[in-house]
Amino acid sequence: MSVCFLFSFSLLCCNAGLFFRFLSFLFFFLTFFRFFLSFCFLFGFLFSSFFFRFLLSSCFSFGFFFCFFLSCFLFRC
Repeated sequence: MSVCFLFSFSLLCCNAGLFFRFLSFLFFFLTFFRFFLSFCFLFGFLFSSFFFRFLLSSCFSFGFFFCFFLSCFLFRC
């Protein structure tokens, strides 16, 4: 276990630029994810759950009818 840790630490020291690039990407991803979650919670509090259910059902029904008509157009049913 300690040998693996030392080996990985030596690899990180040799590739310090890659390691810092990975850390900056991780920081950017976590920050973006945090803002995305807060935006989703804010959006969820602003609109009621009925609106979300209506929106989801309309999107699913539109997608179903679009796929149905597209398949009918492609296969000439």
